[in-house]
Amino acid sequence: MKRTNIVLLIFWSLATVGLVFTSPELKFTLLDRYSVSHLAITTAFLTTSIFLLNDKLARLGHLHFLVLCIVILLYPHSELLGKSGTPIIFAAYFFALLLSTDLLKTEYKLLASTILLCIIVLEVIAPTIDRVGFDRNNNLKEWGDFVDGHNLHAGGYLLPDINQTIVGEFSGAQFITNNHGFRNKNNVDFKKPHNTYRILFLGDSFVVGYRSDQNDIIGEVLQKELAEHSSKRIEVLNAGVHDTVWAAKYLRKYGFKFDPDLIIVGVTLGNDISGSYVTRNKLSFRTGAVANTLLPDSAFDVAGFKGLGLRLDRSLMGWSIYKLARRFIRKYSIASWYGDYPTRIHAFDIVHSLGHYYDGERLNAIEESFSSVEDALRTIKSQAGKSQLLVTLFPLRFQVSETEWRNTIHDYGLNKDRFDAALPNQRILRYCKDLKIDCLDLTDPLGKEDSTDIFFPLGDMHFNKNGQQVAANILSKHILGTPGFP
Repeated sequence: MKRTNIVLLIFWSLATVGLVFTSPELKFTLLDRYSVSHLAITTAFLTTSIFLLNDKLARLGHLHFLVLCIVILLYPHSELLGKSGTPIIFAAYFFALLLSTDLLKTEYKLLASTILLCIIVLEVIAPTIDRVGFDRNNNLKEWGDFVDGHNLHAGGYLLPDINQTIVGEFSGAQFITNNHGFRNKNNVDFKKPHNTYRILFLGDSFVVGYRSDQNDIIGEVLQKELAEHSSKRIEVLNAGVHDTVWAAKYLRKYGFKFDPDLIIVGVTLGNDISGSYVTRNKLSFRTGAVANTLLPDSAFDVAGFKGLGLRLDRSLMGWSIYKLARRFIRKYSIASWYGDYPTRIHAFDIVHSLGHYYDGERLNAIEESFSSVEDALRTIKSQAGKSQLLVTLFPLRFQVSETEWRNTIHDYGLNKDRFDAALPNQRILRYCKDLKIDCLDLTDPLGKEDSTDIFFPLGDMHFNKNGQQVAANILSKHILGTPGFP
């Protein structure tokens, strides 16, 4: 090593600062600040850096190159240098070291430079190659922009008289609500038209169609299919409600005024159970007891090589090229609203709701959330009158795919012996049986489909166009076999 130059020392200093103050975008990685692995890597980086001061320590120089390559591979982030700044600093330090060192032969320097440059180029173009995801037109509104989060309208929580193009999968999606706020094209009156069989379909984003075109939502497809087998005019009114407690409140205030022949209450497993608890107790997902309710330590299994492999995988997820390659190798696990990671999982996460699948020690808040659903169903049943009632369970994606269930267990570092993918289904089906409510669980029928064909990509919990079609087909067959359908 010839005399160390100023530029090399500057990049080394910046790289050292970036490594010492790492703050990975994903938690539970090999570079989590102050973790054992982070301390070991930082120590190795600093120790082997001594060769910069003494030409006789060539062996340490080779080790330093190895440690440097490992750090770059782990895609370091730093609060001080930023998400992109830290990797850039390390790449610059790598090139500065190559130019100034005589430890490597010229051909090896060219090879190392070429490999790193190729990686950088691939990293830049990877996002443009990867077209999996939703339409990224920033001029389009989200479906959630038309949700009135605190008030109920006659048609549910959607604002009335909307006709907009919203964000959809790959392209814009038509979003229409009628005069009452139902997600329907045609206006309706409280009084049911003559010779009409009216279905009031209640539910959250699964029912009113998250990022879905108007013609693709379950209720629209269901209406068309039922109309082909009935002598009456079929009308399916799609009402948005946050959860089952909201459904009971909506029916009491507005729903029964529409004189429905059939009421379908959609229950999104996990999500609506959490929501019912939050609504009944006037809590918030963002703060307080709900936001702070975490799964206990016994829910996790991250010891030994399993934990090491998981940390490595999450470290590499900083690279777009790795994420792209990974998608072709294995399916995504379900996403997390809170940004959960191994050893820190929110029991009431809006998306994965893993607390409701936890089969370990009793969690009082989880038990109360199940009771909230049961009480709401009991209320709906007692007030339904002459209207028939059907509860429909919408499963999460890991419930219809054994592969995705295994991936979820692995990616969140869960103890597989403490979780049961069918637990919430079993409890709600038991409630419905006790209350003498007809209940349709879509889990097993949907399990015959490939989960990548019926759900949105990237771990999203919602049905895509095909998934909604399949769900509507199952619902249609069930309703056609129900006594009283015309």
